[in-house]
Parts: sequence; C-alpha cells; structure tokens
Amino acid sequence: MKKPFALLTAAALLLAAAPVSASAEDIDPQTYMPTIYFKAVGSDPVVNLPSGIPYVNTKAVTDSAKIPSQVFLKDDGKFAGQFTFKWLWSDDSVFLDNVQTPAEAGVTGAYKLGNATSVSKFYSADDKMMGIDYSDTSIDPLTPEGEASDTYPVALFDVNVKNTAAPEYYDIKFKTEQPYVSNISYRFDTTKVRDIRPSGENAPDLKIAVSDRALGDVSGNGIVDGIDASAVLTDYAKRSADKDGDFNKAQSIAADVNGNLIVDGVDASIILSYYAYISTHDNISIIDYMATR
Repeated sequence: MKKPFALLTAAALLLAAAPVSASAEDIDPQTYMPTIYFKAVGSDPVVNLPSGIPYVNTKAVTDSAKIPSQVFLKDDGKFAGQFTFKWLWSDDSVFLDNVQTPAEAGVTGAYKLGNATSVSKFYSADDKMMGIDYSDTSIDPLTPEGEASDTYPVALFDVNVKNTAAPEYYDIKFKTEQPYVSNISYRFDTTKVRDIRPSGENAPDLKIAVSDRALGDVSGNGIVDGIDASAVLTDYAKRSADKDGDFNKAQSIAADVNGNLIVDGVDASIILSYYAYISTHDNISIIDYMATR
C-alpha cells in the first residue's frame, strides 16, 4: 500500500513544485513578488485530505487535537534581506500556540544566520496573533540553507482544535492589512531595495476542516457505505438544479472527501468505490484508499 498523502495545504501543493531559478537580471525589482505560505502535518485523530486540508472529527477528540504547522517563504530570486510575518486566528475553539523559531524546535531553518542576523517571535492571545521576525543589519540578502528558499521553514507553531468546535472551515490568515502587516525587505543590490507586502494568492490561508463525524460518513452512523454515496449524489443533484441541498454544515464537510471545497459526483464516486473495495479487501481508511488510487 502506498503511504498516505503528506499533508500540505492546497496552495502549498502548488508552491512545493521545483523552484524556478532567478537572478537579479531576470527580475524586475518593482514587480517581483514572493509568496508566504503554511504547511500542516496532522496525525490521528487528524486526517490529511488529498488537497492538503487537515480534517478533524471532533467526536474522535478527547479534549483537543494538535496540528503541528510551519511557515515558509518562497523567494525564487533569494533576495530577502529581512522580514516580519504575522498570522491570525479568529475563534477560541480553533486556536494557535507554541510558536517557535527553527532553532528552538531543533530543526533546520530556512536561512543561514550570521552574526548580523537575529530571529525573534511574538504571541498575543488577546489579539489572536503570532509571528516571526528575521532582522539583519547587513546589506546582503539572507542565504538559504537549502537549494530553495522554502526547503526549510522560517517558523513553527501548533493549531489546536477543541472537541467543542462547531462544524466549519476555520482559516488561519497572514496579517496582510495595516496595522502590523507582514512585510519583506528585498535587497537586490546596494541601490535596489524594496519593501514587499505579500497578500492574496501570495499569502494563502491555512484552512482547517472540522466536522462531528468521520470523513465520508455523512449519515453519522459510524460506517462509510453506499448510503453515504447515494446521499452525496442526491445532495449534489439538488444543488445542480438550483435547489436547496439536504446537508447541514457537518455533513457537507464530511462529504468533501477529496478536500477541494466542492461536494459533487466525484466525492460520491470515491465513497462508493471505497465501500466496494473494503467489502472485498482489508478495512483500510478512506484516506489510505484515496492514496492508492
């Protein structure tokens, strides 16, 4: 059996592709835009959807589920001189804590840190905000530890999902609006310095899917079977005909088994084929089944 998908956010799946080589001659200092993004790595009771979204069944959580997460800077030109990234959460039932520098976490960090570089972190439960700051007094760009700027993280933190969290998609967002905006200082050379504030597709959210039932079990009876597939297909058909669907929020989230934020015939087909498979094979999880398709 193939190993389950490593958990990446949908945006990170695209961003993790082979880096594009770039140089000062290739890049317009006035238009160049890097990307900051999250990765999350879940383990039981969190499941890792193919799209990269962590999925939490609150019925399987004793108190709270912890999802280790990381922050990355994708900078193909490798021109970042210093930066400050801030990110936010909005709900006490899905909250962040334990922000760490790579050194504190005992992992390789994104950048080689010389005598001129300092790394600090900050955390405010009242503001529901945490962040990381890389300050460097030299005039040169920071030097990546890996082949690409995002081979390794710039910061680590935990997402915590309480078992009382309501069924919903919860977003962890970069701070992209004033005040206290995320900012990167780019040093193309001694005469070309520019402050950049990534936003939109260059600062995608980390989305957490929370339901009160197992993935694919829209009926909530503890079994993923043909009844669930039929219910998903019926709900999709009604919505396709501009009618109200049958599902509540918990059911809709559980029905989106591939994690692409759309409940449709593809999800119904996956559930039905999974049910057919486990009827004649070992009883593996639907996540493991999708990993083998």
